[in-house]
Amino acid sequence: MGTLYFRAPSFSDLGNYSNYQVLEERLLESFQLHDAPVDSVALLDAVIDSDNYLQMGLQVFPDGKARFNQSDIFRIGFILSNPTFEPPKYLGPFFFIGLVYNAFQEALLPTSKSKNFPVIIGASIGGFTLALLIIALIVYAIRQKRKAERVVERSQPFASWDMSKGSGDAPQVKGPRWFSFDEIKRSTNNFSEANSIGTGGYGKVYRGMLVTGQLVAIKRAQQGS
Repeated sequence: MGTLYFRAPSFSDLGNYSNYQVLEERLLESFQLHDAPVDSVALLDAVIDSDNYLQMGLQVFPDGKARFNQSDIFRIGFILSNPTFEPPKYLGPFFFIGLVYNAFQEALLPTSKSKNFPVIIGASIGGFTLALLIIALIVYAIRQKRKAERVVERSQPFASWDMSKGSGDAPQVKGPRWFSFDEIKRSTNNFSEANSIGTGGYGKVYRGMLVTGQLVAIKRAQQGS
C-alpha cells in the first residue's frame, strides 16, 4: 500500500511491538470511521532512516472482497494524507507515501491481444507496401519493354519483313516508305516535263501520283549534285 514516515518518534526500541500495536488500532479505527472497506492493517519493517525518521511499511486488507476498487483507494489515501488521522503522540508528526496498487497496475497493463495489435498492424502495413512495390516494378518493366519495342520498330522498319513470303515489292510500313525506281517513274510518267514543278539546288522536283491516288512531290537528284 505504501510507507509511513514519523518525524519525531520518542522511543528508540524498535523491537517493542506494543508501540506499533496502538498505531495499528488507531489506523483501523480511522478507516472504519470514514467508511473505508478495510478489514485489517499490518505494519512492517520499522527502521530509522538517514533523516532520523521512523519509517515503516503499511499494508491494508479489504473487507469482504478480494481487491480494493479505485474509489476505495482514493478514500484510504485521503484518510492517510489529511488531518483526519491522528497517530499516537509518541510517534510525532507523520506523512504517507503510497505505492501504485497492484490491481491498477494489472488494469493498465496491455492484454496479449493489445500487445500483438501493433505487431499485426506493422506486418499488415509492411506486406501492403511490399505488394505495392512489386506491382509498381511490374508496371515499370512492362512500360520499358513497350518503349524498347517502339524504338526497335522505328529504327528497323523492315526487321519483321520476310522476303521469302512476299512478292518482292517493298513492305508497307508506317511512317517513311521505300519506293522502287520503277514505281517513281510510273508515278511521274517517266519524269515528264509536264510534271516538273520546280528546280532545287540538287535537281528537279516532279509532281507524282501513287497507285493509291495520293499526290506526292518527288525530287530527282542531278548527276554531280
